[in-house]
Amino acid sequence: MRAIFPKCTDENYIVSVLQQNNIISVCAVFSGRDDNVEIHGLYFHERDAEGMLVAKDIGHLPVDGWEKHEGVENGRWKYKVVRDRTTLSEQFKRICCDALEATTLDWCSGHGGRGQLDILLNEKGELEFDLEIGIHVVEVVSHDFRFNGNGTELL
Repeated sequence: MRAIFPKCTDENYIVSVLQQNNIISVCAVFSGRDDNVEIHGLYFHERDAEGMLVAKDIGHLPVDGWEKHEGVENGRWKYKVVRDRTTLSEQFKRICCDALEATTLDWCSGHGGRGQLDILLNEKGELEFDLEIGIHVVEVVSHDFRFNGNGTELL
């Protein structure tokens, strides 16, 4: 599996942002096909006094972010990381797309798929990734038919 974070310090930074805001999980709902992934929803969760998960609206918070750019240019593989200031939601969308790209499961070829990616912060302060995915399958059915002169189907 490819690295999701460009540097260990990037992962540590994201963990510290989550810990400072008492966030224990981030849930991304997505769909996609080929190289196109769309995040439809991104949800941050904390525990309430009874221990239940509750949503917390912190996606607007400004954070130091990064975006990976890679591909073939002039016959050579190029990789660079662009640093920027962004929102927590935008950075987690990038992290989710990188995590989906890093998995060896081919969920997006053909007719694509959809699913949910949960990023959990465990007691040790480590991020754990849990992926539930549905792969779209199209059934091909053969049906022989012909029409009579009145447009009525004859089998």
